[in-house]
Amino acid sequence: MLFGLDTSGKVGQGSLYISIVENRYIDILSDLRKKIRKRHVALASRRRIKSNTLNDIELKWFIENLKSSHSSCYLSISAFSELRSKFMHIKNWKFKILACTFYLASKNLVNKNDVILIDRDYSEDVMRDLLRYLKRLFEYNSKNDIILDVGTSFNDVITLADIIAGCSKKNIAKCVEIKPEEIEKLFRIIK
Repeated sequence: MLFGLDTSGKVGQGSLYISIVENRYIDILSDLRKKIRKRHVALASRRRIKSNTLNDIELKWFIENLKSSHSSCYLSISAFSELRSKFMHIKNWKFKILACTFYLASKNLVNKNDVILIDRDYSEDVMRDLLRYLKRLFEYNSKNDIILDVGTSFNDVITLADIIAGCSKKNIAKCVEIKPEEIEKLFRIIK
């Protein structure tokens, strides 16, 4: 199965919301376009739909009608600050924390031979490191066969994940808080 993973926010710049969604029932995007078209024809005609262009009514409709399995979590800025003070002396500490949040968001949803497409929010080098750290976390927890790759918001499954992350940020979708202790345990694996 194919999954899309995206964030709302950047690591270290406020609370970070992470979402992962299964690539099923993507017809919801065409239904969402119809709903947006009633409000704004130009927005509905764009190639990409982004959560920040949707209003609360459209976001609520999206979450209520989404049939794909998904998961959301967030790392508060205070939790990030606590982790920063513990790990800032380690190389790539910020992106190792990010990889841990990706793992925590996806670990219960993905299985053997699944593919996770991660939105390209950072440079090519950073994305390569993120994939390596995430791969190590999955391997450590006996999910060796997970395939990780980088995609863009032109991929429908990443568009779905972006909208879910936006819903989580606005408190429209259910979202679980990541505790610093959870990151600390995982951080030791990729340290």
